[in-house]
Amino acid sequence: MKTFSIHRFKNVLWWDLRQQRLFILRMTLVWTAIFLFIYLPNLLYKLNLINEPGTEISVFWGIYIIYITLVAGRFLGGYGQRPQRLGFLVLPATNFEKFLSRLVYVTIVATLIFAAGFLIADLIQFLITLIGKSRQAEFMFPHLFDMNLGFFTIKYQETIALPLFWLSSLTWGQSLFLLGGVLFRKHQVFQTIIFLTLLSVAIFMLTTYLANIFLEEYMFVYDPSRANTTLLLWSAGFAALAVLNYWLSYRLFCRLQLIHNKWLNI
Repeated sequence: MKTFSIHRFKNVLWWDLRQQRLFILRMTLVWTAIFLFIYLPNLLYKLNLINEPGTEISVFWGIYIIYITLVAGRFLGGYGQRPQRLGFLVLPATNFEKFLSRLVYVTIVATLIFAAGFLIADLIQFLITLIGKSRQAEFMFPHLFDMNLGFFTIKYQETIALPLFWLSSLTWGQSLFLLGGVLFRKHQVFQTIIFLTLLSVAIFMLTTYLANIFLEEYMFVYDPSRANTTLLLWSAGFAALAVLNYWLSYRLFCRLQLIHNKWLNI
């Protein structure tokens, strides 16, 4: 089986979702509780129980960016033990189909879990406000799009450079945790954070040292006219690094074994 088959891929994805169904349910309930907590000040204000205005829902995107980045570290979540890993590795599908199935799980499925928690919490706060006979009963998700999605539309931007920069940097960050999720054996998110922290410190020290050497010789002046070009170059760089991380993740995934080293999946 060297060619990609959409039928085999769907079977692998469906098998994966069945194996993770209890975890998916728990995470949906967890995100529902988190968003209800975020809604709480707004809900109490609508019910005239407090005099201060509610919490802005603009924190949604910040929470989502952190969540979708960290959840990539759970690329092999649920398959760390030998029996679970054996069941996954012996599935009648190619390595690419299995890898793509897990990639869909930590991106699309994880996003749907996050969105489901948000919408369920939104429905609950709406019903509570309605039962409380408040005239301010309303859903929050329309405000979410009004407040945030304008950032990603060209209508409110002179160029598309800034949205591309944020999208490419988010993809790069997620690909780093994806690579860590495949490379490390246990506590993948925690180990990846430690590794990236040490790497960031080393890069910062190196760049500071080089800046002190070349600062007097090369003086960089900010030019607003070149800002968009700079953002596009950074976007291209982040995109290239993300592709490299995805490729390395796939190559490491192809080398997964039942018996492996203590700290690494190689």
